[in-house]
Order: sequence, then C-alpha cells, then structure tokens
Amino acid sequence: MSYEITKGLLPGLDNYVYMDVEQHRYFDRDQREYESVSKFISRFVKPFDVEKMAPLSAKKRGVSVQTILKEWDLKKNNAIDHGNRIHDALERFDKTTTITPENDDLRPTILAVAGVYKSYYRRVSEALIYDTEHFIAGTTDKIMQCTSHPNSVIDLDDYKTNLSKGIEYKSKYNEYMLGPLSHLQNCSYNKYALQLSIYAYLYQKKTGCKIGMLNIMFIPPEDHLSFRRIPVPYMKHEVEAMLEYKMVVDAPKAVAIPSGFGATTQDDFDEDFINVKKHNKKLDNSVLHFPVNSNTSSMVDDDDF
Repeated sequence: MSYEITKGLLPGLDNYVYMDVEQHRYFDRDQREYESVSKFISRFVKPFDVEKMAPLSAKKRGVSVQTILKEWDLKKNNAIDHGNRIHDALERFDKTTTITPENDDLRPTILAVAGVYKSYYRRVSEALIYDTEHFIAGTTDKIMQCTSHPNSVIDLDDYKTNLSKGIEYKSKYNEYMLGPLSHLQNCSYNKYALQLSIYAYLYQKKTGCKIGMLNIMFIPPEDHLSFRRIPVPYMKHEVEAMLEYKMVVDAPKAVAIPSGFGATTQDDFDEDFINVKKHNKKLDNSVLHFPVNSNTSSMVDDDDF
C-alpha cells in the first residue's frame, strides 16, 4: 500500500504516520502506536523525583508543598504557551508568509529567523519523521535540502525557547544519563543533540541521504532578536546504541523482565539490559508474543526539549 507524498515535500516524508494533536501521540494508518522521540530519550534520564524534591523545596522556602507544586505547574504551562506561540508563528510564516495581528510584536524576529533559511534549495517545517522497525516518530521544526542535486546534503534545525535556564551545557548536579548514554551529562544541550540526531538518523535510514548540520535555533525569551543557531554533533553511534537497547527491552518474546524495566540508576539499567538479553536467549524458540510495557515515569512532550 502506498501513501501520499505531499507535493513540495522532501523524499521520505509522507502521511503514513500522523500525530493525534490532542493526545500528542503518534499512530500509523494501521492504528499502531509509535513512541515519540522525546519519550524515547526520557528512558535514558533519571526521572525527576517530585515526591522527594517538592517537600525539600517547600521547607527551604517556608511554604506548603501544594504551593510549590502549583508554582511548578504554572511555570511549566507558561513555558509551553510561550514556546507554542513562537513555534506556531514561525511555522505559519514559513508556510504562508503571513503574520497574524496578535503576533505582530514578533514580526522582526519572524522575518529575521526566516532569513536564515533563505539560501536553502528546499525546506519543510514541522516534518514528521518515523521508523516502522523501531516504532519511533517525532516532528522536527525544520528539515532543509541544501542544493537541487538529488543526493543533496540534508540539514535539520529545531527551535528552542527555554524561558528560565536557556541552553545548559553541563549538569548542575553532575548527573549523567543512563545506559549507553552514561558518558553524557544530563543537560539540555545533550538531550537536544540526541533529539536532532534521532531525527537525522531516522531520515537518513529512510532515504540514504547524507547528513550535514544539526542546529538548535535558540530564541531567548528576554530578547528574541538575539537568537542564535547553535550547532550540535550528529550522535549517530549513540542513537544506534539506544535503538539496540529498545529492541532488546521491547522484544515481544521478553514476556517477563527479571528485574523489570524502569531503571533509575546506571547499575539498575545495566542489570535490566543483561537480564533481558539472557531471558530472550532462553526464549529464542518461544512462540510467546506478549508485548512489554516499557513506559517510564518520566514523560515529556517534544516541545519540552
């Protein structure tokens, strides 16, 4: 069965997988669900312990835990609203060259950011990229074809509008990511680099293209016009290691994981991986096909990254 490739889009982009906007969940036309890129990355990050940290923060400030939780929710919602407004305004202009009256204050920023991409032969905003082998999908803000050549290099950018901390290049608490990413500090720069690298890897796998630059387009909240394009490395080997882990843990024949999935420390993570591989080996000839629920307690949306 073939699926429409929308006119003007790059090769490898079609409508076989779509996003349920209200639920922010991805499905294909056969109603199989795909794990979002951001949720996939969250598997390799120690979940934030709300129950532990909220009382500590409340005690330090002399307020109730409920006050802290309300403040955190408000902060999160404000960040989402701020990011969505800028994302939507940039996407609308890229697709229609229009700026709505309510976004007129963003006009200088919209025009300036759009100017950065004028030299590209072709560009697509909000490109949905997916992989039917690993059941992963995500939406990158911008994917660009550098030249008119059929084998043109492909660049990818993602907008970031962090309200409070900006782009963090190291972990404030010297924390590291988990599993095959244990050599990377748990900071926003590394997570953004992984996000873009997964998009690039999935697109490269589907089309065979060469990947050029991956960039964070950071738009500071205090001065939108001081935006900057921050290059990140293509972490291809890290992505391959992450996908190998996913294949092992999510394998249908892994009916029971001896230590369970949901590791919060590196030792637990390694133990899960080893135990599942041993378990799967024992079941090589098994006819059991129960899927493993590998949800973690840390769930985030693409725009949170």
